[in-house]
Amino acid sequence: MIGMRLAADAGLDAADRSALFYALLLKDVGCSSTAARVSQLLGGDDLEFKAGLKRIDWNRPSQAVRHIAGSTAGSPVARVRRMAAVARDGARLGDELVGLRCDRGARILQLLDFPDATVVAMASADEHWDGHGKPAGLRGEEISLLGRIVALAQTAEVFFAMGGPQAAADVARRRSGTWFDPALAAALVRIAADAAFWRLVASPVTSEGLVFVCPPKGGQIRAFREGGTGDVTESNLAWKGTGLTSDAAVPLVYQGNLYVLDGDKKQLACVDPKTGERKWAGTLDSRPVLRTSPTGADGKIYVKDEGHLTAYSLAP
Repeated sequence: MIGMRLAADAGLDAADRSALFYALLLKDVGCSSTAARVSQLLGGDDLEFKAGLKRIDWNRPSQAVRHIAGSTAGSPVARVRRMAAVARDGARLGDELVGLRCDRGARILQLLDFPDATVVAMASADEHWDGHGKPAGLRGEEISLLGRIVALAQTAEVFFAMGGPQAAADVARRRSGTWFDPALAAALVRIAADAAFWRLVASPVTSEGLVFVCPPKGGQIRAFREGGTGDVTESNLAWKGTGLTSDAAVPLVYQGNLYVLDGDKKQLACVDPKTGERKWAGTLDSRPVLRTSPTGADGKIYVKDEGHLTAYSLAP
C-alpha cells in the first residue's frame, strides 16, 4: 500500500500502477534462492539475517559488521572464521546474494508473463539513487521509476512495522539522495503525516454462519449472524467480546475455536466462536508489537514478529 500511495502521488497512469502493484506484491519471489547460501555462509537463520538488511545502512562498515556478527552461529572459532570469510569476500558475496534475489525474481516474473515494467522494477529493487546499490550499480534516473518506488516502499514497510509512520519518514529523510530518490522520499515524509492512511484494520472472518469483525484501536470484536440486509449492527449481533480486540491482526478460526491476537499487548486469547466466552488467554514472548495474523497448523498457533516465527501449543 505504501508503494501504491507513492504511485498515486507521482501521477502514474493505470498501466504503470498495475505493473507496480505486481512488482510490490511479488518483490520477494526470488528470496528463496538465497536461503541456502546465507545459511552456508553464516551457519544461522537466513530469515533473521534478511530481516535486518533494510534496517542498516550497508554503506557504513560498522553497521554491516555488527549485523553480520549478530547473525553468525556456531562455536566462537566457527563464528570468527565465518566473519573473516565474509569480510574477505564481502563485496563479491553481496553482489552474489542480491543478484540471486533480483535476477531470479525477474526471471520468474518473465516466465509468468508479467509486463516488462514489472520485471524491470523487480530487477532494480535494490538499486540506490547514489549508484551504490546492487546488482548493476545504477544511479539516479537510470533506475526505473517503478524500481525506485519499490526500493523505498520495501524499506519504509520495515521501519513502519518497527516504529510506525514516523520511523518510516525518518529513514526516508536520512537516506534521501543516497538510497532513495529525493522526490519520492519527500513524498513519503508528507504521506507519514496522513494518519488515516496508516490505519490498519483486520479483515472479517467467517465460520459456521457467523462473521467476526474487529474494529481498530481497542474496538471490541463482534460476531454477527450471516444474512440480513441494510444496517445489521443490532439485528444480527450474536455477541460482543468484552476486552477482546485485535487491532490489525486477523482473527483465526482453528479446530473449532476462535483465536484473537492483540498485537499491541502481545496477548493471544482462545474464544468459543459461538458464544464469545473466553477459554484462555496468555501473553506472548515478543519484543516488537505484532502486526501479522496468527496461523494454525499441526495443532499449534504460529505467530511471526519482525524476523521470528514462533509456534505456541494450543494448551492454555
